[in-house]
Amino acid sequence: MAQAQQAIVNNDKNQMRNNAFIDMSNTTRATVNFSKAQIWNGKVTSKYPNISAGSQGNFTQEADSYGSKGGVVYLGKNLAGKDCGWLLAWSAPNLPTSSSNKVYVKCGPAAEFNNVNWTQVRANLDLSTDIVNFYDPVTKTAIHANIQQGASFASVGASFGAV
Repeated sequence: MAQAQQAIVNNDKNQMRNNAFIDMSNTTRATVNFSKAQIWNGKVTSKYPNISAGSQGNFTQEADSYGSKGGVVYLGKNLAGKDCGWLLAWSAPNLPTSSSNKVYVKCGPAAEFNNVNWTQVRANLDLSTDIVNFYDPVTKTAIHANIQQGASFASVGASFGAV
C-alpha cells in the first residue's frame, strides 16, 4: 500500500513538471549556428541545432524541481553579410505556480554576444512577458518569441530574422 501511495505522489510530482519544447525558425538568407547556452533550471535532452535559411530547428529542455529556464545564442549574417547574433531566453516554472511563463529576446551585432551577461539576461527575463519582439536598427535584424502552456510542457516559438 505504501509503495502504491508513493507511486501516486511521484506521478503527481512528474505531472507538475513544466518541460519546455523550443521551436525556432530562421527567416534570414543564411544559416544561423548555435553559439552558446545558459541553463538555470532543467537540462537539455536533445542537441542544439544549427538552422539553415528558411528552415526550423528545435530542442527539448526537461524540467527540474523548479521548472525549465534557459537561454541560447545563435550567430549568423544579416542581409548585408554582417555577423549578427540572436538571443532567446525562456522561463517555464513548474505548475501550479503564481509565476507565469516568460520569454526574452535580443539581437544585434555578433560582438555583443561574445561575452553574454547571463545575470542581466535572467533579470530581463524575470521582468518580461509571454510574447516579445526586438528589432535592432543598426544590423536590421529582428527576433520574435512567444511561450504557451501545454498540458505538461511549455511551447516556446521563436523566429530569427533580418529585414
